[in-house]
Order: sequence, then C-alpha cells, then structure tokens
Amino acid sequence: MGIATYTLIGLLVGTLLKKSLGAHPGNSQGLLGTSVLSVVGAVTGGWSWNLLLGNEGPMGLELGSLLAATLGALLTLSILHVIRH
Repeated sequence: MGIATYTLIGLLVGTLLKKSLGAHPGNSQGLLGTSVLSVVGAVTGGWSWNLLLGNEGPMGLELGSLLAATLGALLTLSILHVIRH
C-alpha cells in the first residue's frame, strides 16, 4: 500500500476517534490535530510493517499492512493522550 492509502487510513481513524471521544476537558485537540497525528501514525505503522517484511515499493491491499497502519494511528493518539494526562 502506498502513502495515499496510509493517509486515508489515518484520516479515517482520526475522524472516528475524535467523533467517538467527543468534546471533554481531556480532549482539547481539534479534529485537524487529531487527524494529522493519526496520519503520521498510520504512515509510520505501514512503513514499519513493510520494513520488517522487506517489502519495497507500492503493494496491493494487504491485511497486515492495513492493520499496521491502523494500529500505528491508534498508538500515536494513545501516546499523546498519556503524555497530556
């Protein structure tokens, strides 16, 4: 999967997470900030997955890379949450 796919995954995860958490005092970051961080996490997760498997260049849609990008986005947002609290 390419960077465009990882970006879409990150945007989707960020938007869904922001909508599910809603607005409360511990969640002061806006939708744009959440989306940017989740995109960074998704790209990093997908890139790491490909690096671990030795894959280079664009690939087809694969479950492992999709999960790695999703987990990367969630992990990035979780780390931010822990740091802020």
